[in-house]
Amino acid sequence: MSLCVPPSSLETTTPLYTHSIEQEAIVATGLTKTFGAGENLEKFGALKAIGAKGRDLVYMILFMATFTAMTGYGLGIGLVTLMISIARYRLPNYAAMITFGNMGLAFGMVLLIAGISSYIGIRKVLKIEPFDIFRG
Repeated sequence: MSLCVPPSSLETTTPLYTHSIEQEAIVATGLTKTFGAGENLEKFGALKAIGAKGRDLVYMILFMATFTAMTGYGLGIGLVTLMISIARYRLPNYAAMITFGNMGLAFGMVLLIAGISSYIGIRKVLKIEPFDIFRG
């Protein structure tokens, strides 16, 4: 006669925790990018006042968006990998794993959020009038 003991909730977990970490990292990346262009609005206006072309300002915003998105994506995937490794070490039956599909989906979401926030920032910067910055 054998005893069947169901696994406790600590031994078997779902990958929902991992996905929530990825989603939070993606949203944090988008918010950082959106607020980055808003905080630098005065600096962009000053650059526009001294003769910077709109195209150059767009390139600057796109560079900021790309750099922020890739840094956030790399740190997010690294932290998720670290958390899964720690969880597997402490809980041998931990059921989460990172697949290329998950990483591709996260990458796509980061690009989407960076693109949307860049569009918002570009619209703000191109609408700025240089005299508004120095008015007061």
